[in-house]
Amino acid sequence: MAGHVVMLLLTLAPVFPPATGSLKTKLGCHAPKSIDGPKSPFTGRRASPSLQFVSVFTRHGTRGPLGDFPEFPYPLSNVSSWPYGQSQLTMVGRAQAHRLGAKIRALYNEFLSEDYNENDIKAYSTLTDRTFMTAELFLAGLYPPQEYQLWDEKFPCQPIPVYPSTLDNIEVVLSPKSCPRFKKAYDGSLSNFEKEFSQNITDIMKYVQPYTGLSVDNETMTSLRHSVFNLWEALYCATAEGFPIPDWAQNIFRQPLENLIVKLYLAIISGSDEQIRLFEGMLFQDLIKTMEAKVNGTLNPDRRFILHSSHDGSLMALQTILGVLEYESAHLIVDTGSALIFELHKDPVTSLEYVQVLFIQGHSADLNPEDINIPGCGSPCEFNKLKKITEKYYNITDFKRECLL
Repeated sequence: MAGHVVMLLLTLAPVFPPATGSLKTKLGCHAPKSIDGPKSPFTGRRASPSLQFVSVFTRHGTRGPLGDFPEFPYPLSNVSSWPYGQSQLTMVGRAQAHRLGAKIRALYNEFLSEDYNENDIKAYSTLTDRTFMTAELFLAGLYPPQEYQLWDEKFPCQPIPVYPSTLDNIEVVLSPKSCPRFKKAYDGSLSNFEKEFSQNITDIMKYVQPYTGLSVDNETMTSLRHSVFNLWEALYCATAEGFPIPDWAQNIFRQPLENLIVKLYLAIISGSDEQIRLFEGMLFQDLIKTMEAKVNGTLNPDRRFILHSSHDGSLMALQTILGVLEYESAHLIVDTGSALIFELHKDPVTSLEYVQVLFIQGHSADLNPEDINIPGCGSPCEFNKLKKITEKYYNITDFKRECLL
């Protein structure tokens, strides 16, 4: 992946407010002792002899809303509620990212050396403040410095580079015009969504109108769709930050509003195979190629771990590629601080390579990973079979040409 290295230095921070009522992690850059015991010496639960390679895709931590509504009790303009502003990582989100990095250390200790080495790990982020900051905080939890690495006792952190991602095509979702073929499929999918769920959208908007200041009459269905999204955004970010929401909002959040938002996300991201392919096909292709190189002994440097700091839509799209979104193992709403993990293993007896996919729910108390069962392949999934059943999404040779109509 091309791009200039971006390095952010972490500063010490006070105790973070709780994300779900129980998260009270100090950021000092040391891994929290409350997660799976002391850091060393021990072997992580996932550090089995068969493990060859790990790739972790995270959703950034909790952030300020992208939008709100006129009567929102925590408006974006309120610096007490959102001191860092629109879409920026909050204190709770910072604690989430650090805590997730510490959890990954607890799971993979000894597979990952305690000492950061540029040949072992590489970290990528999409081009947003919140994802870069999440990556840096995650790495601080993953690699707390050893004594000899402390260059300032008052600043127990070590800088680790994060590179801009060129393959996570979140831009085609945020700006569909950048890929005309995606835009055509995207427009058709959203049109179908508005037709199918127009009554659901109208019912919710009529219910919330007296409380929110949102307009309903004489609005287009597209305008109402945007209002519903802003309603979800504001309420989700408020609750993720630990703020109480009004009684009227509790009647629709998380359900039935979540079900409608899931349908909207699916229309945007996976309304067609073409949308899935053009959104995250290149990112998944890179994952497959990296694993192939690892299997063939040609990966150079011979990395053990790659981090991608990304978005909820990215993790949803990757689940779509795996074919799990219609099954119980799917995570249709990817909460902040969550992670989708791909492990490459080699059976020590048969030498057969297989992939284990795991998911960590970012709002859970213990951050314990759960298995993802891949339809038609199982859990774990034989590597060559995984390549075959997902090939239609990643066999891209010229992305720019595929974007053309």
